[in-house]
Amino acid sequence: MKYLLSLLFSVFACSVQAQMAYKMAGPYEVVARDGQYANTKGGSERDMWTAWQLAQKGDSQLAAEIINAYAATLQRFDGHDAPLCTIQAYWLLRAMIAAKDLQTTEWAAMIRRAILPTISKFDADSPYANGNWGAIVNRCRMACAIFLADSALYQACIDYHLNANDNGALPRYVDPTGQCQETGRDQAHAQLGLGALCDICEMAWMQGDHHRRIELHERWFHYIVDELIPDVRHFSNETFIVTGCSMGGFHAGNFFFRRPDLFDTLLALSGLYYAGFFFPNYQDPLVYDNSPQDFLRQMPAGHPYLDIYRHRRIILCVGQGNWEDELLESTRQMDALLKEKNVPAWIDYWGYDSAHDWPWWRKQVVYFMNHLLTEEAVEYII
Repeated sequence: MKYLLSLLFSVFACSVQAQMAYKMAGPYEVVARDGQYANTKGGSERDMWTAWQLAQKGDSQLAAEIINAYAATLQRFDGHDAPLCTIQAYWLLRAMIAAKDLQTTEWAAMIRRAILPTISKFDADSPYANGNWGAIVNRCRMACAIFLADSALYQACIDYHLNANDNGALPRYVDPTGQCQETGRDQAHAQLGLGALCDICEMAWMQGDHHRRIELHERWFHYIVDELIPDVRHFSNETFIVTGCSMGGFHAGNFFFRRPDLFDTLLALSGLYYAGFFFPNYQDPLVYDNSPQDFLRQMPAGHPYLDIYRHRRIILCVGQGNWEDELLESTRQMDALLKEKNVPAWIDYWGYDSAHDWPWWRKQVVYFMNHLLTEEAVEYII
């Protein structure tokens, strides 16, 4: 869902850029979500999101117009929900980072005048019951640190992320079993908090901090296998298919080959099965554990999983058309590895017109599911 939303927002931003006529709702001196200035919420969100999207699309000049307007005007965030105004502040900061070559002295002044005091007040009032607040505020702290090149502030973000006495810290928001602190509240807020934690890891990764990212991924993995699937099986102990395309193909393969006891079928489309692709020049035990090509290559002949694989249904499919190059090579390597391990699998190479794109994945999933569902009734597809 996060990728879909990102795509829709990108389409909106492209439309704005194409018209070259985005009209700012602000800038506002005071931004709030509640109270006297609540009317600034929607407009400031649109302005700051648009600035980020324009900067991402390479139109730094238009992004800078929005940034400059707020840098000259914004004085503070206000109200009980002021910490949540760091949602749009984060978007503006990401635009500022992307368009940093165009900065003026007012940009840093706005951060110190309007954003950092909001973060400091939140820290003073912490801990908060709802962990998404802390994760959102800390995400904004990291963006401030990166723009200001403030190593102490960056380390403060990392320390908060790992050790803070607040439910927005990683160990308090997602425990080692994968249970999210807000799962019992509703999934929208849980995803909001998890999204903020993922953004922190993405920014850390962009600074070269790979371990934070793979650590969070591992917690998500254990949420699926140790909480979600057992909860489903509490109601019905049926068979499971794990499937996905592109990045989802990687995740499907990773879940299946790490936990073949949980899944009887793998259907991976245009997947890439080597974690090193996502972690260039970096390796640690968690990266290895999430890299099927690596751990299958090293799996000894007597490993019990090999016999389980041989009694499962494995389908890997990849096209040979546009944007499939790395995925094609990875699938070929998986093909060779499975043959070497005497694990039967259906490895299907589609034609040179079959591209890394949704129209082809729609055709493929229908084709393969028709085969699978005629073999055996499957209750759940996850």
